[in-house]
Amino acid sequence: MSMRGKVDYLLAFEPIEALRQIEFLNGGSTIVFNEYKISPVTVSSCLATYPADNVIVKALKDSAKNIYSINATNKAVEIGSVKTMNVILLGALTPFLDTNMEIWEKAIKKFVPEKFKEINLKAFHTGREMMKVKIKEKLV
Repeated sequence: MSMRGKVDYLLAFEPIEALRQIEFLNGGSTIVFNEYKISPVTVSSCLATYPADNVIVKALKDSAKNIYSINATNKAVEIGSVKTMNVILLGALTPFLDTNMEIWEKAIKKFVPEKFKEINLKAFHTGREMMKVKIKEKLV
């Protein structure tokens, strides 16, 4: 079964990753992506150029109803570990989902090693708060 046109939420670690997945979105989809750019090998080896921000945003807006971006990488560095970038993005997705916060926290506590639990919980809540601000800005 193909997932083309059936995905409601897309969470992407970087802008081009979001572009690569737009075929799976439906018209009412929500995209949350990390603004931090990671050049693919074709770009770093000068075989291609990284798309301009306006090109990326246009393609995403043409493919989904809601587009949100945060710089999860810089925020992860700021809170103490770039390795928490993925958890920041996960937290950023949660305002759109109807799932109790305790369930998310319980999952982090269950699957993250003890010595990393505190920073990952901080990252999760940081991402959630970052997205709440973005949503509020969009409504104004």
